[in-house]
Amino acid sequence: MRRARLLLPGLLPLALLCAAPGQARAQGQVVLRGRVTEDATGTPVAGAVVRVYDAYWRQLGRQVTSRAGEFEFSVRGRGPFRLHAARLGFQGSTSPVLWTEGHDFFELEMRLDRSVVLLAPLEVVARARVHHSPVLDDFRARQAAGIGDFFTRADIERMHPAFVSDLLATLPGVHMESSGFGTQRVIYFARAEGRCPAQIYVDGLLVTRSSLGGPAESSLDAAVHPEEVEAVEVYKGLATIPAQFLTAESDCGVIAIWTRRGL
Repeated sequence: MRRARLLLPGLLPLALLCAAPGQARAQGQVVLRGRVTEDATGTPVAGAVVRVYDAYWRQLGRQVTSRAGEFEFSVRGRGPFRLHAARLGFQGSTSPVLWTEGHDFFELEMRLDRSVVLLAPLEVVARARVHHSPVLDDFRARQAAGIGDFFTRADIERMHPAFVSDLLATLPGVHMESSGFGTQRVIYFARAEGRCPAQIYVDGLLVTRSSLGGPAESSLDAAVHPEEVEAVEVYKGLATIPAQFLTAESDCGVIAIWTRRGL
């Protein structure tokens, strides 16, 4: 058994314990097992969301750590892989690229730093009536109808996604493909006839344009960051799409994003 310790400035401290090849090779998989701890104390961090990605930032798995801070992935392929860990009250961190180098089993320790913000004393000097956003009122009305899939700001803060596409990865029938390097992922909805790229609206404006008679393949993550998003609604079928999002090319489905600046 060979032990390697990887500590890179500015990146998540990551301790690796690599077992000899052969433990998972029969299934053609790599086992990534480990735990998340607090960097300062070594205390296990329960309830942390750990995701594993391939070299093109396609999500291969997602787990929530146990009370002991433990997680385990069984991933097909030989890598390279990258891990991201996040937990409310901690600074989310992404690991360096993990090269398997012929090993089938990795034991890892991922460490998170606490994110503490000191607040000054608060004195209320004036009050005003709450300003209701017509945009959010319309969003809530469609959400109450229950026809599509919806994410609120509270959902985003609870899930703590690294990218907006991570929200959609939790929905059935949603597929992603890389449109190039890095985080440029294109969203598709499952169809019997093949992949079907979704139309994307940001603050009511269509950001995808027609391409050869069909919807363009545009990256959702290139359009907006999770910290900017107030709400997201997803319609995967033509019959569910509200009238304001219907176009001649919206038969594949629609993703509507509402940012904080657009309210």
